Amino acid sequence: MAQEIKQYLEDEYLNDELKQYIDMRESLKENLYPDFLLKMNFREELSTPDVAKHLGKNDSTLRNYLRHETLIHYIQPLRNGRFYRLNLDGVFKLHMIFLYLEQEGKTIPDLEILLGLKNQVYDERNSGSSSSALSTNTSSEDLNAVKNSVMYMHYQMMRMEDEFKLRDLQNQKMLLQSDMQSIETEIKYHQSRKENKRLERRQQDLLSYALQKTVKRDSGGILSIFKKQDVDVNAALQESIDEVSKNTYTEADEHKKEISSLESRKEELQVKIKELEEEIATQKIDLDEKRKFLEDEKEKLSLLPTTNTEDKNQHS
Repeated sequence: MAQEIKQYLEDEYLNDELKQYIDMRESLKENLYPDFLLKMNFREELSTPDVAKHLGKNDSTLRNYLRHETLIHYIQPLRNGRFYRLNLDGVFKLHMIFLYLEQEGKTIPDLEILLGLKNQVYDERNSGSSSSALSTNTSSEDLNAVKNSVMYMHYQMMRMEDEFKLRDLQNQKMLLQSDMQSIETEIKYHQSRKENKRLERRQQDLLSYALQKTVKRDSGGILSIFKKQDVDVNAALQESIDEVSKNTYTEADEHKKEISSLESRKEELQVKIKELEEEIATQKIDLDEKRKFLEDEKEKLSLLPTTNTEDKNQHS
């Protein structure tokens, strides 16, 4: 049912100016379909207090919007005596209005221009005479021109924000790659030190073996001096070698631990870089779609030709 409701709203409001604006703003679009809205059915009607509770607003604020002369033409609430009730469409429109006004910091006049609501009220008031109709047509053309220009500016601002976001993501990726190179340099350093310690241990083992063989061959030479003093030459020699080896092993283990820690950090960075690359790819797709949308809107709204600066931005 939730998917059916969402598909209905997507199809029904495909050409709605406010819905189009929200679709172009990721921060708004992600909040477009709250759970309570998707749980409604097509015949359900809610009171203003119920709608206000679901939207987390004051009932008085909601009723003020419903009393607004122009907004009521857009929301189209249902009359129930002295009170209003809202069906699925009315709740959805009101929810979009709150998103636009509160999260975007817009005003009701901004919304009226976006939706062309002032023109609609003016048309209804002046539909009686031919002279007023002519004036209305002229006003309608002027208002539509302003509305189209404002919408186009909105879309351009959104595209610019997306370009800034893309550059920021690319900079983040460069910083992570720089960190990755530093880690790889550290890993090579510790690997080199670890290998040096391995060679040192090998040399110590060879030295130990050579000295022990020398002791066995020396029966009455200089080493016999230690024997007269009851000194275990082999034990003393092995103790010295063991002490040196212990320090060598300790340093090698420290390098090994450091390499392991650096490898873990490297894996974390690789994951972050991959996530950023996916986000950058998605951002590029969104940006291309918005560029195409702007070109289509420019042609449809008969706006001025693209400036050289815009051309450079679009091909950068």
